[in-house]
Amino acid sequence: MEYSYDALVAGKAMREVVVRHPKFNDALTLISNVVQIGNSTGAPAGVRIIAPAGSGKTFLFQCLRKNIIGLPILKDKLAVIHASLKESPTVAQIQNELLSNFQYDAGLVTTRSSTNNEINIILLRSIKDLGVKLIVLDEFQHIFLQQGKVSTIVVDWVKRLMNETAVPVVLIGTEMLDQLTGIDPQLTTRVPTSIRLGLFRYDKHWLVFLKGLADSCEKIDLSDIYERYSREFFTATNGTPRLLKSLLIQIVILGVTEKREKVDISLIRRAYELVFGPESAQESPFATFS
Repeated sequence: MEYSYDALVAGKAMREVVVRHPKFNDALTLISNVVQIGNSTGAPAGVRIIAPAGSGKTFLFQCLRKNIIGLPILKDKLAVIHASLKESPTVAQIQNELLSNFQYDAGLVTTRSSTNNEINIILLRSIKDLGVKLIVLDEFQHIFLQQGKVSTIVVDWVKRLMNETAVPVVLIGTEMLDQLTGIDPQLTTRVPTSIRLGLFRYDKHWLVFLKGLADSCEKIDLSDIYERYSREFFTATNGTPRLLKSLLIQIVILGVTEKREKVDISLIRRAYELVFGPESAQESPFATFS
């Protein structure tokens, strides 16, 4: 099936919907706090966000870049920069990812600057001259290497980065970040604030989250997802925001392409199979509905 242009636009709109559930709001509040205090006083400031895959860590960064918290200090395009650590990360990899926020050619920078120190000078100057107010380092659990080792070189560099820029840092990663306190208290005293973004439970917060997503869609009535099938959507996604959004995006795109006015169970089942694969049909929590 070829999807209509309107359907794809509606799907993109669903992907970008922000429902500020309590934990998400708490994280934004803590980040707002360290951004203002760190940039105003120069004191080391940061937040550790600990969360499993699919819980909204990366989406949180995207919201910060769009400044949905409305801080004047974050209004500039380059106020928030970001790097995602790879497995077995190196200082050079993180430096080049941060430099890419400024649209530098990482390969060109590396060629012209043969040492980490020279690259670091370029990075520090860019952060200062371009008005960076927050640095986000995602997938920070990758500092934990195989056989229980830790990339102390990366950790030490992050501490120096905070000292030399006086810019607050957000460290985002999985539950492995809990080990940071025992590994390097010098880092955790610079980034003392910690919050968990867990997956949803089946409770009122899940229902509010579903309703918020459904009510945001103007192209097709999605009210049944929380009025009739809220538990089935929870079972299908294990309370994972990323999976829920993937399923809703598929439902919206199918429904708008077919000019449906309202979602129904047949549309939900088809979307489920497209997201999870045809072999998942028998395990679908929607299979028993007619």
